[in-house]
Amino acid sequence: MKNLFYSFFELVYPELCAGCNIGLLVNEKFLCTSCLVNLPKADIGLLTNSDLEKRFYGKVMIDHAFVYLRFQKKSIVQNILFDIKYGGNKAAGRYLGEMFGMEILKRFPSFKPDLIVPVPLHLKRLKFRGYNQSFVIGEGLGKTLSVDCKEVVARVVSNSTQTKINRILRWKNVDGIFQVKDDSEISGKHILLIDDVITTGSTMEACLVALLNAGARKVSIASLAIAT
Repeated sequence: MKNLFYSFFELVYPELCAGCNIGLLVNEKFLCTSCLVNLPKADIGLLTNSDLEKRFYGKVMIDHAFVYLRFQKKSIVQNILFDIKYGGNKAAGRYLGEMFGMEILKRFPSFKPDLIVPVPLHLKRLKFRGYNQSFVIGEGLGKTLSVDCKEVVARVVSNSTQTKINRILRWKNVDGIFQVKDDSEISGKHILLIDDVITTGSTMEACLVALLNAGARKVSIASLAIAT
């Protein structure tokens, strides 16, 4: 009877695909088969790829850099990120984090950081949203890599958006906005810094610098998506 009830409930109120918003079939999880097959994947190890290199080259020392998907406006990836970020779909964030981790291990089976650290939200924004989307993605990533994900960095300044200012002002907009809560948490460790999407790269760069200044031995970066 319980299975019959759930089948009827799913028929009347089907779970919707985070990518295209159509009803999911019984065996589909968070994404329909069409969206899953057509995900615009990036080259997973993008350290030498121009899309990522131009954002960080000559600025900070990065050990590894990983990106899973390519982000464009009005795309499946934008819909997915919106659902994770604003729609409260934490489970989808963890699921995609797990998938991201599996892709990393396929290409780099020996990759093993000591700790995964999400790029933090300012407390005001965190209270408004209820959770940090980068943290839930990091939880999924950590499950696959068998590495803890921990919020050890605080955003002490609520800065304005990066999208409406020129490149010269972008670093000034994020300079000094992050602070490591306890240096002993990251001292001497290989940190994997995770974010949901890289746009200019300035926010992640500022967080990376804070980690290195607090004593991290080295820092790798991972982002679920990169704006192209």
